[in-house]
Amino acid sequence: MPSQKIKGSGEKNLSRIQDDTGELDYLQNQLKRMDGLSDELIGILDGFDGRLMKLEASIRPIHKSTQNLTKLASSE
Repeated sequence: MPSQKIKGSGEKNLSRIQDDTGELDYLQNQLKRMDGLSDELIGILDGFDGRLMKLEASIRPIHKSTQNLTKLASSE
């Protein structure tokens, strides 16, 4: 009788280990997928940041000129 109980609990443990292994595999795959998506998002954001810096650099002289014209207009 005790050997059957041990055998039964061993099978339960094996089943649990198999279930946990499957779950861990799934989680590892999801983590890899999320890492890939994060890398893609970082690339997109880096590109966006670069374009914003170029835009700022092109607008800065226009802004400066507008400020100077506004000062001249208000001082007359």
